[in-house]
Amino acid sequence: MILRGYFDHHGRPRLRGAAVFPRFGRRGVVEFLVDTGADASVLSLPDGLRILQSRMAELVDARDFTGGGGSLSC
Repeated sequence: MILRGYFDHHGRPRLRGAAVFPRFGRRGVVEFLVDTGADASVLSLPDGLRILQSRMAELVDARDFTGGGGSLSC
């Protein structure tokens, strides 16, 4: 498989791809920073809100979420 991406204005490799949440019946396009050494990927709060909309509170039992993009209380 060939992945086509681009380098941003800082020279960092990026890809656009789908974030899929089958449990919620949601999917959306997000931009990823490619890090081949990463053990995990993180979805930013704005992308999560955009894709999951009002279903964000169903992800976990907790009502407060904190990430690199900010905080959310449900």
